[in-house]
Amino acid sequence: MKESSNRKKKIKVLLIEDDKDILETVRITLERNGFIVRPLSHGRDALSTAIKIKPHVIVTDIMMPAPDGFEICRTLRACDETKNIPIIFLSARTQPLDV
Repeated sequence: MKESSNRKKKIKVLLIEDDKDILETVRITLERNGFIVRPLSHGRDALSTAIKIKPHVIVTDIMMPAPDGFEICRTLRACDETKNIPIIFLSARTQPLDV
């Protein structure tokens, strides 16, 4: 059990969310579970931050002012340095068309 806990501590997460309450809730939850979190409140710096910190995973909101989560994903996928980083989308959208 201790080994998996130590492994989590090394996992870096880039968290992109424009809603400050959600950003803080997710950040705190991840940090309490041993993850290293770099929060961003907008997507403008997503690519440069991802290149700089080399996160293991990126968690991003979909519905944000430009760029939205889909545009962030396209930008990250177009860059050789970030194209293989897993991306997890956060969303309040629940309709099948949204998925």
